[in-house]
Amino acid sequence: MGTELIPKRTFFGLKSTKESVKNYRVVKHGDLIYTKSPIKGFPNGIVRTNKGNVGIVPSLYCVYQAQKEINTSIIQLYFEDKNRLDFYLFPLVNVGARNNVNITDLEFLEGIVKVPKSIEEQKKIVDFIEHFNKAITIHQRRPFS
Repeated sequence: MGTELIPKRTFFGLKSTKESVKNYRVVKHGDLIYTKSPIKGFPNGIVRTNKGNVGIVPSLYCVYQAQKEINTSIIQLYFEDKNRLDFYLFPLVNVGARNNVNITDLEFLEGIVKVPKSIEEQKKIVDFIEHFNKAITIHQRRPFS
């Protein structure tokens, strides 16, 4: 799962019926998505912001709409650090027998994340870190001389 939802028909070449997606959750632009299953070294799941179009995800995912004074991208950046995510989730989750994380949508919200009150300051932090991350990626892709 990246930062944009990919249409199922585009990604898998499949089509869905209303019946097959009736329990899915709607994700709007800017919504925060928490997946409760281990992904690429993140045993407690990952947190992402939908920066793309409206879409749907299975009920295994928690979907949150931010309050108007919160930029969900700052929450995603906060949780991109695996140690920070694990520290936040450790007291809240139990890993199930099927290797999924047992936590309800409301339990996920019981932790505390401190962010600046100003939405403008949040945006500046997000823009700076995203720009910095892109610069690192570009530098890492350069061949060594």
